[in-house]
Amino acid sequence: MKTLSSLLADARHRLSVLLRSDEAFAEAKFVEHRHYAAIALIIVALTMPTLWLWDLAVDPIHAELTIPYRAYYLLGLPLGAAFLRARYTRHTLITLLVAFLLGSIIVFIEILKQLDNGFIYGMTGFMYGMLISVLAAQCLPVIPGMSFTVVAILLPHLYAAAGLAEHFPHLHYGILMWCGLLLTLVTQYAIADNYLKRHLIEKKLKHASEHDPLSGLGNRRRLKQDLEHASKHGSKLPAKSLLIIDIDHFKAINDRFGHYYGDCAITSLAEILQQIDHPQSSCYRIGGEEFAILSYLTPDDSARMAEQVRLKAAATELQTSKHEVITFTVSIGLASSTLPDEGFDSLFSRADQALYQAKNKGRNQVVIL
Repeated sequence: MKTLSSLLADARHRLSVLLRSDEAFAEAKFVEHRHYAAIALIIVALTMPTLWLWDLAVDPIHAELTIPYRAYYLLGLPLGAAFLRARYTRHTLITLLVAFLLGSIIVFIEILKQLDNGFIYGMTGFMYGMLISVLAAQCLPVIPGMSFTVVAILLPHLYAAAGLAEHFPHLHYGILMWCGLLLTLVTQYAIADNYLKRHLIEKKLKHASEHDPLSGLGNRRRLKQDLEHASKHGSKLPAKSLLIIDIDHFKAINDRFGHYYGDCAITSLAEILQQIDHPQSSCYRIGGEEFAILSYLTPDDSARMAEQVRLKAAATELQTSKHEVITFTVSIGLASSTLPDEGFDSLFSRADQALYQAKNKGRNQVVIL
């Protein structure tokens, strides 16, 4: 059970994530919640035009004047469809959403201006708009979402202060809206914080499913994903190479020194791979004593990388608690391909064959196919 101090530390961490500009989190939050914005827009588009019947009931004489303004809300239908289909970028959709909703407030004020006693009868309509903002703003980052809500509440005040809305009941509006604003902001934060908790858990689970806990390197699943992604989307780089690396006589290390020192050999090799890692390559642990490097260097550069790994491994010495020295070597199979669409199975099979040959030829060497 978590202590109060750990709970507070978790809350502070989540708060820092929510308040800072984290593009990956913002994109994930948008993708997860954009359908709520679509629902809000469709609700607005379907309800606000039909509320012309309210205009007709309140002021039959001037209700005809509000028809063009009510028609504005129909723009929510194509915008809602755009959110559902996600044809445009997140920034474009959010800009259109904010512009439409702020415009909706101004249009609503214009509707109330056309009607006798419109501000009195239509005051509760602003509360409806606040509920819409809670629903729609879920796809926004926390600070922009809260800022949008505050601006939306301020807008009628500013509109009236500029002399564009005579007889606007500031006191009644303030009592109605500003008390609800605090609850709205707390609700927006609570929704975002709840999503962040789930996002962080899913991120940890995803990392655990794609990484080896002992070495910290990507696992076989991650290797397959990366290679299939590269094959699917192609690459402008000259070639891709797969190196499969196996610790020679690993069972003998375990049998003589114990599994602890076998793990030490594994972590030592992982450190070697990370030391020679290149921006155009990635390292993985794909089995017990088997590792891999996916490289987008030229075949010659990949071969030099393989030889560098072999030499560093051969020079590594591990000391036991009994002052015994453990050394190990590695065998490496390397397969390169200039075909951007060559899949995981084909390239892996060729690299595995090369590794098999390296072992048959006496180990502690690199074989290229």
